[in-house]
Amino acid sequence: MFSTGLDLVPYVDGVFTWGDNPPSADLAVEAKPVMPAEAVRSEAAGIAHDIAIEGWGERGWATVGRLCRWMADSGLKGLNCPPSPELPPKPG
Repeated sequence: MFSTGLDLVPYVDGVFTWGDNPPSADLAVEAKPVMPAEAVRSEAAGIAHDIAIEGWGERGWATVGRLCRWMADSGLKGLNCPPSPELPPKPG
């Protein structure tokens, strides 16, 4: 059975609290980079756009990983979160 985690929501004096919350920026949606018209004619502009798209995707997945680890640390079961890039990988 899947838990929504709502049963884990702690309240202190009627106010929601869940320890160290993730940064609010993690809940903001970053716009996907738009390909400039010159990318059709310029290899360098096309490469720059590819790099921008790659960075956008990596930042998005890093955000998902932070939120996943936060939820796991908060007690939500059944998650398979990527390790924090600041920590060495767990052996095994």
